Amino acid sequence: MSQRRRPLQVHKVGGSCLGSAERLNQVVAVIAGAQAHADVVLVLSALPGVTDRLSALIEASPLSEPQIVEELGTLRAPHQALAAELLADPHLRLQVEEAQWALLASVERLLVGASYTGEVTPRLTDLVLCHGERLAVPLLVGLLRQHGIPAVATPPERIGLRTDGVFGNATVDAGETLSSVGAVLFPHLVEEHLPVVEGFYGIDGAGEVTTFGRGGSDYSAAVLAAVLGADELVIWKDVEGFLSADPTLVPHARLVPQLSYREAAELSYFGAKILHPRTVEPLAPTGVPLRIRPLADPSAAGTTVGQSPHSDGSAARPVVCAVASDAHIGVLKLHGVGVGARPGVLGELTALVGDAGYNIRSVVTAQTCIALLLEAADLQPVARLVRARVGPPIERIELLPDRALVAIVGEGVLQTPGVAAGAFSAIAAEGINVELVSAGASEVAYYLVVSRSDLPSTVGAIHRWVLGGSVPPGAANRLVSPIPQ
Repeated sequence: MSQRRRPLQVHKVGGSCLGSAERLNQVVAVIAGAQAHADVVLVLSALPGVTDRLSALIEASPLSEPQIVEELGTLRAPHQALAAELLADPHLRLQVEEAQWALLASVERLLVGASYTGEVTPRLTDLVLCHGERLAVPLLVGLLRQHGIPAVATPPERIGLRTDGVFGNATVDAGETLSSVGAVLFPHLVEEHLPVVEGFYGIDGAGEVTTFGRGGSDYSAAVLAAVLGADELVIWKDVEGFLSADPTLVPHARLVPQLSYREAAELSYFGAKILHPRTVEPLAPTGVPLRIRPLADPSAAGTTVGQSPHSDGSAARPVVCAVASDAHIGVLKLHGVGVGARPGVLGELTALVGDAGYNIRSVVTAQTCIALLLEAADLQPVARLVRARVGPPIERIELLPDRALVAIVGEGVLQTPGVAAGAFSAIAAEGINVELVSAGASEVAYYLVVSRSDLPSTVGAIHRWVLGGSVPPGAANRLVSPIPQ
């Protein structure tokens, strides 16, 4: 096999960018532009709303066979309408429609089987959900071919995208994936073909479909970029990139042009909804840069993510890059003399909660209290678990619902004097009480817990300070210099 001589890019297109004929044509245009100077692998999500509808079908199971047929007909309609609008070649359009018919027939058989057995397993759920991406690929392959781009479908099962077999939240086995993916995709690239890969899922050692969780196509693309040694991963979105705050809380939030991998991971885990939270996992060890770009304005730079906030050689940026927030937090406090110092108490609690399937977002401990930060919906069920264990050294438990978690994110926030002081001064000036503080767990973030009703004021106060509001004594001016526009 001859060696590649051009840069290699992995491009991922999100579902929100696939919802209309106009957007699909934009996708073709940006991919054609990328192919002019690089070899390209394309990773696709499902069309918008399709995975939600498949999930609703599973949740409603068991359904009668007529109900299943009717629901799948409504699922087929948008795909068929886009094919009819976009594909002028009747032979090409027929190929696409036949492929989609076969996929929907597969879903029908799975759902009918579930209606007879009355059982919906994690295996069945993943197998049904992956059909959103499977339905999108024939349409895009047909459209790309119509525009003279020799696209070829290369599904995860064909390229050997191997996972650990965990249904609903799988992790790619990079060692098993490395050789197989390259062996399949590189020959296509040498022949100047465009491989098109379904995102969102892989195949375990037994050949079973296992998905990466909602939004997992970002993770799929990052894994491929890492194992292929790509020069760049480009993720196309319907937003301009990461912003300095949630725009629903801070209408004047600004684009953050550069982020480190750690900063991007922190913001993603906080629900910034720009990236799947695990996207940077495979990228960081390899150094493959990530660019998030808006499909509506392909010439825009978007946000670049790399080893440091200045991987692209950009000028100095404020230490604090963004204020992230999560409005759906509950706090469970366990009070008792010495509860935070008694060996085994915290371990027993975390095991109890984890074994029941609940995630602890963070833990803050003191001599007389252990505070567990939980998803708001998990607060009551976790409290019920813990109540059964109340007894020395746990004397009582306290529930704090309707709380919000705020993160002050940036490389160097823990090492730079004045960051915490500036943030707390800005918050105090608004008369807001900070109930819990955590620092040190992440190297790039301070965490604060406030009442949910205080969230807009808290984020707004910190954001104004970051963008150059009042400077607290001793704070370096570079902490509050404007984020580049």
